Amino acid sequence: MSEEAKAKWRELTAESKWGAVLTVCDRDLMAQYCALSARKVKADAMIAEHGELVAGKDGVPIVNPWVGISDKAWSGMFSIARELGGTPKSRERMSGGKGAEGDKPDEPAPLSDPSVDEFEGMSEAEIEALMSGDIGALN
Repeated sequence: MSEEAKAKWRELTAESKWGAVLTVCDRDLMAQYCALSARKVKADAMIAEHGELVAGKDGVPIVNPWVGISDKAWSGMFSIARELGGTPKSRERMSGGKGAEGDKPDEPAPLSDPSVDEFEGMSEAEIEALMSGDIGALN
């Protein structure tokens, strides 16, 4: 687990957070949530550094592939949070209809256009370089 994921693990498994209700069976889900959180933080940092649009193979601007990585990490985090009672709606479901005060039904907000394939036209090596954070290898 990356240092970022470990930090998220410690934060979320504290007694005051989800730690009070998690069981040993939830451990893998929480570990995946933490890994996805770390991936989202990294992707968002790369977007902040390089912008939402980057030059494609022919210099034509394309959506930065990190946008898709960030969106997919968020979607995965949201799915796991629903399973572990980390959203208002799932807390209501788990408590038999009694959500926390102020909770509102939740729906994931669309983060990018799902019809855009951020990896279109990229080779496996380019995608691997991107996933590893080696932006320099993309030029």
